[in-house]
Amino acid sequence: MSKAIALTSALLRLAMAKRALLAIDMTVEEFTEKSISYRYSETLEAVDRLMRNDTYVFDVVYHALFTCYEPRAKQSYTCTVCDFGVPGSDGMQPIPSLRHPWVTTTYKRDASAFKSAPNHDDLHQLLQAASVDTLYIVGINTDWCVSATVLDALDLGYTVFPVRDGMSAHNGQAGHSKGLTTMEVAMGWHGGRSRIIDSSEINGSDIELISDGLASEIAV
Repeated sequence: MSKAIALTSALLRLAMAKRALLAIDMTVEEFTEKSISYRYSETLEAVDRLMRNDTYVFDVVYHALFTCYEPRAKQSYTCTVCDFGVPGSDGMQPIPSLRHPWVTTTYKRDASAFKSAPNHDDLHQLLQAASVDTLYIVGINTDWCVSATVLDALDLGYTVFPVRDGMSAHNGQAGHSKGLTTMEVAMGWHGGRSRIIDSSEINGSDIELISDGLASEIAV
């Protein structure tokens, strides 16, 4: 492929690229100061700012909530080892400050947001219908639900930008660091443009993140 053709292809991909923010499990029962002692306020500030989408960086915003129908043992391993996610309960709802009318709620039965709960929309199908190819991921827990979602997203072919300061873990700094390492290893194996970023890089510069990656592909 000539560089001219590669450039044209890259520009078309950039023009057609749609970006989604995906928040995970920022709920009343899971995201509490008691359970998230590591960077609680900083994480909430970053997630809240991104979900407000004041600068319209994201084409769509999603929030994946953990939901376990009975019998829980038939839903997933995660449903069997915790008592979160009772359908219709107040605890499984997003924390009040993150309840925005423009956010699309999805429901998951396992760690990964791509493991949809029964009789609920499939996240991958929603993203495909919206022509989303790039995901920015925030929420909890870095070493469990966030990592599982990132790994599935990579396998499905998405460009993924986990937002370092927009996530935390019940296991504190150790769990947070473990999750970041897991994601970095997976992104290394998959190649492509995916990488861990800070929220400060998303004030319009997300286009630069994508175009820089495309430029590196053209130069090869």
